[in-house]
Formats: sequence, structure tokens, C-alpha cells
Amino acid sequence: DDDALLVKALLDWMQQAKADFTNTFAALSRAESAALSSDASYHDWHQRWQERLGRQPQSASDVIAHMQRHNPAHIPRNHKVEEALAAATTNADLSVMNRLLAVLAKPYDHSQDHPDYRAPSGAEAYRTFCGT
Repeated sequence: DDDALLVKALLDWMQQAKADFTNTFAALSRAESAALSSDASYHDWHQRWQERLGRQPQSASDVIAHMQRHNPAHIPRNHKVEEALAAATTNADLSVMNRLLAVLAKPYDHSQDHPDYRAPSGAEAYRTFCGT
């Protein structure tokens, strides 16, 4: 009955912390999710979530596997796409595009360790050609 409140609390924390959706949900689907933030409100939420998971019939490993099948580890970040396009068009260098495509070929493979492909652009007001 309290699941909707639990979800709302996470989304509220994410908004307050300006947390990245992809990285947050990817972190939650790994064992080290408790270390996602040092914020007390996150730790309170995480404790409630762990208690909720304890009431499920699925094992912890089943829950993590389910989450990893539904939450990508990597997405095509606009700044990484632009970087690959710029290398290809300016320098005729397709290696940047090939590395990006290799990472994106398995977006739900959480065993890949590519932090540079996980990071948001860092630009506060980043806008793409379509205005998003």
C-alpha cells in the first residue's frame, strides 16, 4: 500500500538532489546503492526501500536482475553523440563513433564500466538541436 509513497519519496529526492535518472536507477540496481548519496533523506528512503524489498517473495539477486533488465546502464548522452559526430565530420575519425556504438550496443549490460559514457554533460542549460 505504501509503494506509491516510496516511489514519490525517491522522485522527490531525485528532484531536490538534481539526480540523473539513468544513473540513479542504474545505481539502485547494483549492490552498492546505499552509497549513492550521503544525504540523510536518501539514506532514510534507502532504508525504507530495503525494508520493502524484504517483504517481497523474490530474492535480492532476482530483484537486482529484474531491475537491470529494465534500467539501462548507458544511454546515448547528447554530448557523447555530438562528440562522435564532430570527430567523424571534422576529422574523418570514426573511432569515437565506434566506441560509442560499442557501449550502446549493450545498454543493459551493467558489467560494463564506462563512467565517461554515464556522466551527464555537466552543462546546466544544455540544449540539443531539437530543443530538449
